[in-house]
Amino acid sequence: MEIRIVTKNEEFLRLKGEWNRINSSKVPFLKFDWQYNWWLAYNDQHPGDNLYIIVIEYLGQVKAIIPGYLKSKKILGKKIITWQFLSSLLESKDLDAITNENNPEDFILAITEIFNDKSVHIWNFNFLLPTSFLNGVLKRIEGIMKDEIEVEYLIVKNQKNFEEYIKLLKPRMRTKVRKMTKEASKLHLKLRLVDDQDSLDNFIKLHQNRWEAEGHMGAFGGYKKYRISFFRKKISWLVEGGIMRLYALISEKGEVLGYQHFFVGENKVYLFQEAYVYQNDIIKTPGNLLRVLVLQEIMSEGRFDYDFMDGSSFHKSSWGPESMVQYTIKIYKNKMIQSFVKSELLKGKINGLKLKLKKLTS
Repeated sequence: MEIRIVTKNEEFLRLKGEWNRINSSKVPFLKFDWQYNWWLAYNDQHPGDNLYIIVIEYLGQVKAIIPGYLKSKKILGKKIITWQFLSSLLESKDLDAITNENNPEDFILAITEIFNDKSVHIWNFNFLLPTSFLNGVLKRIEGIMKDEIEVEYLIVKNQKNFEEYIKLLKPRMRTKVRKMTKEASKLHLKLRLVDDQDSLDNFIKLHQNRWEAEGHMGAFGGYKKYRISFFRKKISWLVEGGIMRLYALISEKGEVLGYQHFFVGENKVYLFQEAYVYQNDIIKTPGNLLRVLVLQEIMSEGRFDYDFMDGSSFHKSSWGPESMVQYTIKIYKNKMIQSFVKSELLKGKINGLKLKLKKLTS
């Protein structure tokens, strides 16, 4: 096995044929066109971060591709370089090597070699599925200093239809969902699939208005603004390819009350974000109603795995999903770097607790 590192965009583009040949995953975020264009949009606004794709070859043939990039950050005054998956930028959990191989042990020595790169301080293999190919490799590597962190996420799965799903909810939530379903019917509210630029821009505007009013970054603010560029440039490809859907919640008079934005895999739907008009005279909780109608829609299509993405919280758990566990594996250059990172994490937790305490006492 031999390793080469791809660091230039033109080299990345030349990987397309091999990538598509060996990609056995049905996850939309692991498609070549997604990763390549996502990186271009991100790097255009973050030129200080560098491409770092690991290509593993045997007898001149590509066997695995591990798509990532290097991000620099100052921790306790020291510049720390971290390798991360490209798709970690979307908070996706379905990350792995691009490969059609099924024997992780063949790759152990090759992957161990990359940890000798002294320019990288932390290898952050985040949100690996316990059954994933790359996780199988890393679990077998001995003598490497690493932390393993469990991450909880939520997913609705294995239901036969929407009515069966409702029966599994807690009584209070079940009553609420049925009430919203009747309310939507009474008010003649409907979902409409939209794919035009104006709808996308309005969705982003409504989403940002909500979160920025509450003092938060939102999904398209701050360092995440590159996402706007990606979705604007690739909306036709995403919609026509069946990868992305943007639904508008429409009133009887044709007014747009909100939007639900998500991605579609072979048998899974990935919730991304919603946006809605806060003050309207028609419905008080458009966000919850959007969720109900979208769940009805996708379950009517036979899609029963609904991934809430990006961690767990009460507003997600109230919808009755199963709690799943995935893992983060961090590999450190040395103990000093590991100590720096843990100090920074502790500092972040303390600041978060102080902020919560301030809100409670104000």
